[in-house]
Amino acid sequence: MTINLEDFGTVDDLNNQSTVNLVAIAQSHTDPEILIALARHSNALVRAAVAGNPNITNEIRKVLGNDAEETVRNTLSNNKANDVIAKVIKNIREEF
Repeated sequence: MTINLEDFGTVDDLNNQSTVNLVAIAQSHTDPEILIALARHSNALVRAAVAGNPNITNEIRKVLGNDAEETVRNTLSNNKANDVIAKVIKNIREEF
C-alpha cells in the first residue's frame, strides 16, 4: 500500500503529524510527492528517514545530498538502493 498526500489533505496537514509518524511515513512505500516534502522538513530526523528510504527519486537524492546535516548525508550514502544503482550503471558501462 502506498501512502499518498490525499491521505492527509495538504503538505501542511502532513507536517502537523508527530515526528514519530513522519519518520514512519518517510520509511514506508510513500508517494514521491510526500517524500520530497519530507526531504525539505525542518527536522533532521525526518529528513534522515527519507534518506534511508530505498524508493527515493533522483530529485530527492539531490535535495538530501546537499543537506546541512551530516547525519542526513551519511544516511543517504548508506542507502541500500545505492548498491543497486551502482550495479546498473556498471552493467550499462560494460555493455558499451
